[in-house]
Amino acid sequence: MSEHVREGQGGGEWKVLVRANARPAFIEAVILLVVGFFLILTPDGAELPLVRWSVYAVMWTFRLGGLCVLAVALLSLKGWSGAPLADAVVSGLIGVVLVVCGVIWIAHWGEVGSKTGWMGVVIMLFGLLSLHAVRNSLHTHRSVAAMMAGSGGQGSGQSAAEPPGTDAARHEG
Repeated sequence: MSEHVREGQGGGEWKVLVRANARPAFIEAVILLVVGFFLILTPDGAELPLVRWSVYAVMWTFRLGGLCVLAVALLSLKGWSGAPLADAVVSGLIGVVLVVCGVIWIAHWGEVGSKTGWMGVVIMLFGLLSLHAVRNSLHTHRSVAAMMAGSGGQGSGQSAAEPPGTDAARHEG
């Protein structure tokens, strides 16, 4: 357990789960930002508007998605209980866009053996990894919600809405 939880300053065990999401989110953000800002994509050879759009969609998904995931990492580090759900939403959007664009690239440029075809496969794999992160984030979100419901969000085991002894008096009467 974290020092904050042992000292009673962290607000509960759920904050440990939320803060544990900061490191993987930060790593994901760095990868997305590096690829988004240093991989120069141009729609050369893309005759169809859909394919041209997909090239720009990939580039901006990496850039804006990286910034959003970085924000999620910072919110996780801060201990915001909504961070796992925000991570699931952001990762889901990133994953869907990248998988769809990867399929478009493979379909348009045909051969997987070509340079662009391989990039389509790599883009699709990035998308699938992001979609896998959604599953993990939703699991963390459900765990955090259950812990907060059981402890009233306080980490003490007593609901913040009920004063001590209220539950026992209700069952006796």
